[in-house]
Amino acid sequence: MGRKVKLVKLGEICEFQVGLLVPSNMQSKDNLQEELLPFLKIGNLQEANITTDKLSWINPKDFSIKDSHFLYPDEIIVAKSGANSGKIAINQTNQKIIFYSGCAKLCLKARGVDKKYLFHALLTKQEEIYTNRTTGAQPNLVPTKFMKLKIPLPPLKQQEKIAKWLETFSSLERQLERQLERHKTQYRYYLNRLMRGGRLTELKEIIKEAFSGTLITKSQITTEGIPCIRYGEIYTTYNICCEAPISHIALDNEKEYRYCEKNDLLITKIGESISEIAKPLAYIGEKLVAIDSNTTLLKHNQNAKYLAYALSTDNIKKQKQHVCNISPITISVNLKQISKLKIPLPSLEKQEKIANWLDRFRELTENISKGLPREILLLKQQSRYYREKLIN
Repeated sequence: MGRKVKLVKLGEICEFQVGLLVPSNMQSKDNLQEELLPFLKIGNLQEANITTDKLSWINPKDFSIKDSHFLYPDEIIVAKSGANSGKIAINQTNQKIIFYSGCAKLCLKARGVDKKYLFHALLTKQEEIYTNRTTGAQPNLVPTKFMKLKIPLPPLKQQEKIAKWLETFSSLERQLERQLERHKTQYRYYLNRLMRGGRLTELKEIIKEAFSGTLITKSQITTEGIPCIRYGEIYTTYNICCEAPISHIALDNEKEYRYCEKNDLLITKIGESISEIAKPLAYIGEKLVAIDSNTTLLKHNQNAKYLAYALSTDNIKKQKQHVCNISPITISVNLKQISKLKIPLPSLEKQEKIANWLDRFRELTENISKGLPREILLLKQQSRYYREKLIN
């Protein structure tokens, strides 16, 4: 029979250090002048790791930044506030990043503790951490409760052995994720390459009709009713095209809804970054779908998916910087400005070939039922299983 492993409170072995307070109006979504520093927020804590593709940016001259405000490689971070409070992640990158005061990092203060083991031990307690948050519209992590959390702490050599074994899974995950990132980079390369050359055409030359949708609020969203596409979903949920919307609204007889139909192109009118503004979405479904007031609908005689790809290039991002209305909080664009965007416009036959080719390439990076996304998903499930077995 094995020896019983002692349980220790988190507060006995580490300290809770809060990040830098940065008001939202002093955060930027883009580092256009390349003078800003990356800023880590709660939304960057994903799948127990740090995502750096959607970091915010801050001007270091505006703040008194301490060393404790940086999250160093292999340091553990936890979200303190909001819907994701209690979420655990580790900085698996090779860079130090300033992090938000809505998060805290855990710094070891006791000997005999392996940092990677502590990280995996905390992941086995993730659901317990969530249940100990404050309740209400805005759940929050209570530091005093969190630091009383007990974890099993075997001898250091055993911790290192467990951590090393589990890191094998993590290493494989990272290898597959790097490979997936390479595929995404290749996809971006070919997207930009295929949209080069030829005469550029302003959108106003191909628009047959254009209008905005009807005001749709979050409170109107239901599980049944009229299918609808909200502007925020265009840059958070969908990518290039949508066949079956995820949202519905209850019918309101007092409202006159605006609908999109197959082959229509939707464009977002507002957002917080250049990437979110004028984000295109080709609707390829058969049913009529309601659209909201922050979306512009364009009717045309082109291939909608081709147009969505053509409006997703790096060249279009540069064009948007010159035509959009940019403020510290939001960025907006109107139909007149959208109409000025220029894209290459080959024949319909060539548009379809390009769109189909890019569809196949994009699927390699997104479809979780096959390929690399599927392998990564299965590996994460295995990792979770063995983590529970080894630590608990």
